[in-house]
Amino acid sequence: MCRINDQIVIGAGMAGVNAARKCASNGWDVAIVNALPYGGTCALRGCDPMSRCL
Repeated sequence: MCRINDQIVIGAGMAGVNAARKCASNGWDVAIVNALPYGGTCALRGCDPMSRCL
């Protein structure tokens, strides 16, 4: 079986999901690829973006 997508998003974090959602809302056929469970690090395990700045 062959499937053609208009957009393939790598990463199911917040940025990837938002990009996929915007494309899909414009009628694109979108696929999301991620090695980890859907949602990304922040959504699944929590994150502290400011800790990287210290």
